Amino acid sequence: MLIVVFTAVDARAQSLDVLTSREWFDALDENTDDLISSSEITRLGLFSLLDSDANGELSFEELAILREAGLARETAGQSAPWKKLQFQGFFKRLDRDSSGQLSTDELLPLLDAVTATSEDSLDAASDEAAFVTPELLIAGQFGIGQRISDFPFESIEGNSSSLNDYAQEAGDADGATILVIAVTDPTCPLSKRYAPVLARLEAQYADRDVAFLFINVNESASLEEMRASVEAHGLKGPYINDADGHIRNALGVQSTAEVFVVDRANTLLYRGAVDDQYGVGYTPADSPQKTFLIDALEATLIGKRPLATATSAPGCFIDSEPDWEADKEVTYHNRISRVVQTNCLECHRSGGLAPFALETQEQVEAKAAMIRFVIKRGIMPPWNASPAGDGTRTRWLNDRTLAQADRDDLLAWLASDRPTGDPAHAPIAPSFESRWKIDEPDIIVELPKPIRVKAEGVMPYVHRKVPTDFGEDKWITGVEIQPTAREQVHHMNVWPLPESEDVEVAENVLFDGLSREGAIASYIPGNDHIIYPPSTGRLLPRGTTLYFQYHFAPNGQPASEQTELGLNFLDEPPKFELRSERIGNANILIPAYASDHREEASRTLLQPITLTAVTPHMHIRGRAFRVDVILPGEKRKTLLRVPRYDFNWQHSYRLFEPLYLPAGTEIIATGWWDNGADNPANPDASADVSWGPQTDDEMLICRIEYIVDN
Repeated sequence: MLIVVFTAVDARAQSLDVLTSREWFDALDENTDDLISSSEITRLGLFSLLDSDANGELSFEELAILREAGLARETAGQSAPWKKLQFQGFFKRLDRDSSGQLSTDELLPLLDAVTATSEDSLDAASDEAAFVTPELLIAGQFGIGQRISDFPFESIEGNSSSLNDYAQEAGDADGATILVIAVTDPTCPLSKRYAPVLARLEAQYADRDVAFLFINVNESASLEEMRASVEAHGLKGPYINDADGHIRNALGVQSTAEVFVVDRANTLLYRGAVDDQYGVGYTPADSPQKTFLIDALEATLIGKRPLATATSAPGCFIDSEPDWEADKEVTYHNRISRVVQTNCLECHRSGGLAPFALETQEQVEAKAAMIRFVIKRGIMPPWNASPAGDGTRTRWLNDRTLAQADRDDLLAWLASDRPTGDPAHAPIAPSFESRWKIDEPDIIVELPKPIRVKAEGVMPYVHRKVPTDFGEDKWITGVEIQPTAREQVHHMNVWPLPESEDVEVAENVLFDGLSREGAIASYIPGNDHIIYPPSTGRLLPRGTTLYFQYHFAPNGQPASEQTELGLNFLDEPPKFELRSERIGNANILIPAYASDHREEASRTLLQPITLTAVTPHMHIRGRAFRVDVILPGEKRKTLLRVPRYDFNWQHSYRLFEPLYLPAGTEIIATGWWDNGADNPANPDASADVSWGPQTDDEMLICRIEYIVDN
């Protein structure tokens, strides 16, 4: 629930003003529970006056008394009338479900209309640099997973074709497997820099059923300039002059350096930058650090989804009017199947983690009521971090945010007569032939003997030690856990224990929240593998014993667990070493009946690091989590907000752009717990709760993953 206060106090002028930004709301909502409580707003000096029912929260009705208010603002000795607000009509327009309260989704559309910054957010506009590099975008907001309509074109050589016809003509006998549409402008500096890169990639993938189309979007470019660019760089695919902008609008093009990856069913799989070598306002590097287009092609060619599916593409920015949704009937085949495929099938498929499959229209319709419920409540897809301030970009590589367009179309289709549409518009069914999300493992470590999981009751944590005998130090570049009793394994961790370390001592260290060496692998639903960034690896010393820790949740059926741990290794030591540590507070104490108890854990860095991921961890009473950083000489800034912590979905939040933190930086993890009697997940509200390994105990841990120069 989100109850919105549309007033803020200017302490200097002692007056009120209207703000509607998420950043402002979050600045007041200190415990990130999406409610403004009296303790968070008492400094405004208004709460007791407005909170007429004394329930500790502000509702619209309590704010309505301000509707006719007129207060004076003192500015430089002059009085100016305070704006009269028509709260009732404004509120009703926003309150789409007529609940009498505003949800986060109902508030987000205002962000485009109101510009505000926040000093305590790393996403604040004040932190924007003068240079422009590719940024990660929320994929569904930019058409990822949608079907691109066929469009006709004529090349500058006078050859006529269409998107579908060209895809059929190119590639092998069955047509091109992948089509790359590269946006160009022979007069744009960044587009000119990428022309030879695109030519090399076109030649590199020519024998792998990847075809290229080149689109000029500069209406003023001459035919001679276009032909000169083709000849200079040896471009082989059709070069098209999009003079009337119909292709630009069909794709929703944003810049002259953008590329689009489309499969043979016209599904948009990737859009954005070629790589990060060139941008605006900085000297290019010798080689790119991130190869977005290559990564997208390589993943797609083996039936996997790229890690980054949408980025901005610094270039000469242009205006377009995307028409992939315009005046088109939403059917199962042309739209809904793609929404489900993109957001649900990873788990909701035969053999997947979820309890039921959503691979067909019949399966989706059979679960229509449940799908509506979890989508409206924001329960699915599982993602607990607060959204980015502008609603389109994200800092998290593994962001599962469901785009507003996808949400609206799915709910509207479920509420309609659910048209099937043309089967020819269906997407290509994803392949799950490989059971590994990482590359095929170099080594698979398996428990020597299975663990018996009982059918009922509570099981204490189970521990197993598995020695390794690799004969040498190994550098891990990818790791994945595959449990056999997926429905009963709530979560598990794998720690490396050096050959010389006493195991009994190590077991105690593992639970004190202050471990120097973090887990090399963790498993929870939705978080079962890690592919490390390029040029990085995790050291696994020779003679390491792997320590497996299990938390089982019996579900009425006995089971047998014999985990497989897949490991990918580097051939030689990497440039950067990846490490992980846990920031924890083993002295937490949550009083009985406390419904909003706060505790902190912190760590001051003794050496510089580059942060790549953070993973919050609490138990069943956990309600919210926040991670802040204080760089030397700077203010406290928020890196991560988790307003609705969920013990069942303990995500690792992986940064798209690793964050450099100098020595002296303080990392602060803050947790809030609900030990109140009204918490349905609370096993005993009358008990004071302290640190412990069982779920009815509590923990405050933030696992950080980072890289250092090797």
